[in-house]
Amino acid sequence: MDRVTLDPQWQVIAGLRHSKYESDQDVTRYKASETTPMIALVYKPLKSVSLYASYSEGLEEGKAAPTGTQNESERLNPGVSKQYELGAH
Repeated sequence: MDRVTLDPQWQVIAGLRHSKYESDQDVTRYKASETTPMIALVYKPLKSVSLYASYSEGLEEGKAAPTGTQNESERLNPGVSKQYELGAH
């Protein structure tokens, strides 16, 4: 991750995260490896106020298969989640 100050009011924060995930259940065995991005833009209209927008992705554990399916309760493969955020501090 790195933070770049463009001027006193604007900053960009960006980075990459590499995740590895492995599951070894009775029936399901898998490995997942993913490099995901993160980026944020920060605007400081006042010295004590920051407004920001960010986007990130991450590797997350798969959910259990639904009730009534042939593979009920078995963990599904992991997936990439996406998160958007707006805020003020």
